[in-house]
Amino acid sequence: MSDVIELRVPPKLEHQSVARAAIGVIAGGLSFNYDEIIQLRVAVSEAFEIMLRRVERTSPESAPTEVIIRFKTDTDSIEVLIPGWPSIAGYVASEEEAESQALLESLMDEIMLDGGNEGEPVVRMLKRKEALDD
Repeated sequence: MSDVIELRVPPKLEHQSVARAAIGVIAGGLSFNYDEIIQLRVAVSEAFEIMLRRVERTSPESAPTEVIIRFKTDTDSIEVLIPGWPSIAGYVASEEEAESQALLESLMDEIMLDGGNEGEPVVRMLKRKEALDD
């Protein structure tokens, strides 16, 4: 059975630490190991920055007033989803975002970055707990 935890923060860099803290607490509660928690914290920070870069490229009247981060938890995994908003549909990734994607791919088990059509995630990441050695 999975739970969904939703965090809504203003699209400002100073709120990145809230997202980092949230994923750390959630992963710790699910008994992820120290390295996995650090990887999740770095990945969430990077995903938050991706969203901030996209917000900066959006016209002020259509920019979101908050970034939504959904953490879907299961007994052995955490999925992180950041939904898009209408004005970034068809977004073309920058070179900087390609570097962010490479970093996310090294930290997470699955990642997907999209153009952000309304209702679809811009960022989807999945991290599975390492299996314990017997």
